[in-house]
Amino acid sequence: MWVFAHAGVSIPGQLSVTLYDDTRFARLPAVDLTTASQDTVALGRPAVEAAVRRIEQPDLPPQRTVVESRLVIRSITGPPAAG
Repeated sequence: MWVFAHAGVSIPGQLSVTLYDDTRFARLPAVDLTTASQDTVALGRPAVEAAVRRIEQPDLPPQRTVVESRLVIRSITGPPAAG
């Protein structure tokens, strides 16, 4: 974020930053990034189950699984500028 500040870009006034994956880095006070957070168990379990099914039955068609994420809004994101 310091790169933007050094360039004179106001965050979140002129630029909002969002990260996908709520890592520890995103939660640092100096960073405080808005993120899309996902439950790693909810992601991993269907992937492992699909891999086991594919090993046991290689001719199965591909399967789609949707895992919900949660938006965690922090200070680095703001509303769009009026204009």
